[in-house]
Amino acid sequence: MKNLVVLITLSLLSTSSFAGAIDIDKSTVKWTGAKKIGSEHYGTVAIRESTFDGETGTITIDVANLKVGDLSGEMAQKLAGHLKNEDFFNVAKFPTATLKVLEIKEGKLLGEMTIKDKTNKVLFPVTKTATGYTGSFHFDRTRYGVVYGSDSFFKGLGDKVIKNLVKLEFNLVEKV
Repeated sequence: MKNLVVLITLSLLSTSSFAGAIDIDKSTVKWTGAKKIGSEHYGTVAIRESTFDGETGTITIDVANLKVGDLSGEMAQKLAGHLKNEDFFNVAKFPTATLKVLEIKEGKLLGEMTIKDKTNKVLFPVTKTATGYTGSFHFDRTRYGVVYGSDSFFKGLGDKVIKNLVKLEFNLVEKV
């Protein structure tokens, strides 16, 4: 009986830390992008699959099912459609994006993010929580071939300029 209590206690202790796989249904990824100077749009993207084990692994984002959160009805559908077409993420050809986690050390995640078959190193802060990891970071969309409306590539856009930085906020929840 004493051994059973010890085994149950060890089991509970091991599951209270990040024990492995993430729960893709409970985990969230929010995006925020500036449509023009002084205004922004936001929404969510789902995690399609993950091999992330709390140390390394890959998180695959389902860009083809990107959702818009700040608009509703026809306006939300129009924006989502535009973000999914060739002007932005071209989900017909590139339905997913990936974050390959190389290591998490001293509160920073080092990885490689791939969007539209273009891969760049990323380094950003993460916070270990009782249920997983949280964090946020900005990335320059033009480094991934998403140049529509960027004044880095097109001149004379005036107030039609779309900022290059996109913010991602995530909450990765451990499977229980």
